[in-house]
Amino acid sequence: MKLNEKLKKGLKFIFKPWKSEWQISRFIGTILLLLVILIAVLVFNGVLHYTSTKEFCLKCHEMKFSYNYYKKSKHGSNHIGMSVECVDCHLPNDFIGYLLTKTRDGIKDVYIHTFNPIKNEEEWKARKEELDEKARGRIKNANCLKCHNNVKTGTIKGKEEHTEMDLESDKCVDCHADMFHPL
Repeated sequence: MKLNEKLKKGLKFIFKPWKSEWQISRFIGTILLLLVILIAVLVFNGVLHYTSTKEFCLKCHEMKFSYNYYKKSKHGSNHIGMSVECVDCHLPNDFIGYLLTKTRDGIKDVYIHTFNPIKNEEEWKARKEELDEKARGRIKNANCLKCHNNVKTGTIKGKEEHTEMDLESDKCVDCHADMFHPL
C-alpha cells in the first residue's frame, strides 16, 4: 500500500463519524480558526509584555531623563535590592484599565515624542513639575498598596503617619511625591 493510500485510509477513519464533506470542512475550519486565535493571543501577550518593560520605555529619549532620577529614588534603588518597573506605578492593576491606560498613554507618548519632544535635561527639568503633576494625577493608591499593603498595620511610625489617611479619598502620592523621580 502506497503512502498516499495509507493517508487517505487514515483520514477516512478519522472523519468516518461525519456523514458529509460539509461537516468535515466545518470541523477543519473550526480548528484553523482556533489556531489563528491562539496565535493572535500569544502574539498579543508577547507584545504586551515587551512594551511593559523598562527597556521599552527607555527607547524614547524623553523617558531617559525621568529614568535617571528614578534610579536615585527608593523605588529604583534601595537597601533590599528591590526595584519596580514603570508599569507598576504608572498603569492600573486591572486588566481592562491596564490596556486602556497603556493605549492612551502610548498614543500620548508617541505624539509628544514626534511633535513636542524634550530635547535635553534642562528642558525636562523646566517641564518636570507639569509632567509630575499629570503623572501623579493618574497614579492610583492600588498601585502603591500592591507593595505597601501594611501602611496602617506596619511599623509604629507608619501607623502614626497613616492613622488619619482615608485610602478612598487621600492619595499616597500627595504626601510621597518626592519618592519617585526626585531631582
